Amino acid sequence: MSKRNQLFTKLLGQKLREQRQEMAETQDDFAEKLGIHVNNYGNIERGENLPGGQTMVRLILDCGIDLTELVREAEAEAKRVFPDEE
Repeated sequence: MSKRNQLFTKLLGQKLREQRQEMAETQDDFAEKLGIHVNNYGNIERGENLPGGQTMVRLILDCGIDLTELVREAEAEAKRVFPDEE
């Protein structure tokens, strides 16, 4: 995985954490809504893994997360840091 992709994954996780905290939800509550184990959700927030397809759908539909905006923000930041990587 390129450094830019690693940074993107980490930034997306941070942005998801911020959204969850703004909603005053615990990781346990969010993981339950998403139908995944809390350890898996923690891995997403720490930027160790990206959410899978079904998890992304649940983030949008069940948690009300504007995933498109978070992805755009994370990608823009990663491009700013690593402009020469594709």
